[in-house]
Amino acid sequence: MQESAARWDEICEDKDGHVVIKAMFLKSAALSNLHPHQLEPVGAPPLQIPYPTSDGEVVVFNSSETAYQYAKAEYFEKRLRLKLNFTASFMVQNFPPTGIGPFEAKKRGGKCNFLNYIRKGSAHPITISEAKKLYDTIERGIPDDPNPEDNWFASSKSVMEKILRIKFSALNPMFVELLKRTGTRKIYEQKFRSGSVWERQGCITDNKESWGWMGELLVQIRADNNENMSTKCQMEREWKEKVATATMSHEDINYLERQRAFPR
Repeated sequence: MQESAARWDEICEDKDGHVVIKAMFLKSAALSNLHPHQLEPVGAPPLQIPYPTSDGEVVVFNSSETAYQYAKAEYFEKRLRLKLNFTASFMVQNFPPTGIGPFEAKKRGGKCNFLNYIRKGSAHPITISEAKKLYDTIERGIPDDPNPEDNWFASSKSVMEKILRIKFSALNPMFVELLKRTGTRKIYEQKFRSGSVWERQGCITDNKESWGWMGELLVQIRADNNENMSTKCQMEREWKEKVATATMSHEDINYLERQRAFPR
């Protein structure tokens, strides 16, 4: 008997009560970049990720992973044009805003596929080793680079943050509410195989366990959303009070001020 699909807004906890994410195992899948996952989620609202391109246009993606891989391709293209006569938009066309799922986008954004893009997009033939050297330089920079932040690895976290802030914004209110439902719990992407900086224990810094970039970003965005909502509610209360005060008589205002000064 085939198992039914999980609810799109299901939140999964580990044994310690932390929120754990891993779309391929249907764990808190909607919080993952790989939402919507392979099994069609029940009742999932459409996701809108309007991402501004380097050309000044805004492309609306239906998954944050596709938007992220598009941004990566755009980053590589820009630098490849400086290093060799590279065909414009050859890489980004592999990441259309609709028509491919997040898993396919992740696959297309892998190193092996990028090496093929580099070789096919070059105006003159280059070997696989030359393509690999170009890829590694753009992804991680070069030793003793005078601009250590000018590489994809150093830029990728801020790119992801930008995309996640769009995902969990007023454009997608049900996803904002989903993130809010995690409360004050820790959030992390579950490690798979050798792991990555996005996952818990994907890397170790100063002998301390890392919760992973994905979890760190989601916790920060959740805190910022809660703070913004609190500020908004306060402003609404103050505005309603001003409106009410404007329609009150002087006697009513004096009475209200006395009540505030000497509450019962």
